Amino acid sequence: ISLGDGGAANDTGDGHGQTGNGQNTNTVHGSILRIDPRNPATTPLSPDPVSANGAYRIPADNTFVGSPGLDEIYAYGFRNPYRFGFDSLNGELIVADVGQDHVEEIDIVQKGGNYGWNLKEGAFKLDPATGNVSADLTGLPPGLLDPVAQYDHDDGLSVIGGYVYRGTAIPELWNKYVFADFSLGFFTPAGRIF
Repeated sequence: ISLGDGGAANDTGDGHGQTGNGQNTNTVHGSILRIDPRNPATTPLSPDPVSANGAYRIPADNTFVGSPGLDEIYAYGFRNPYRFGFDSLNGELIVADVGQDHVEEIDIVQKGGNYGWNLKEGAFKLDPATGNVSADLTGLPPGLLDPVAQYDHDDGLSVIGGYVYRGTAIPELWNKYVFADFSLGFFTPAGRIF
């Protein structure tokens, strides 16, 4: 399950707390969640804990099970993870995270990974007070994960996730991540495929 940071520029404003929702592991906002959606009554022998509302189970090896943070969180630090897919060959989870004013990004999701929002936009440091980005990464906490691909708003405004091509009809696309961008302008139909 992918959830955005809840709105408000720079992940600040009412309801976003001191660190923004993307960096807050006590909210589902700005995160990728992993659950077992089956009714727990149908899986009575499962070692996975039942959710607080009793409607589903949570994989016992999720990062925050048994420690501070919401048990459902698999990875966090996303702004707007809009569409994701699994690579059918190796099972990697690839997410397109829509940027704010500067950078669109593609991430390979790792269990427990922190993808940096609202401390970073793409591989750049974000100043949440102004929304400006910088290549100077000093002062950032260690361990923030960079995207595997990114582009600025000269190439598009809103990344839309895709899939790694594993078909045979177009050999030139084998092993390539094929995705799109909404448009070069919000009021101009100029979407692109990458």
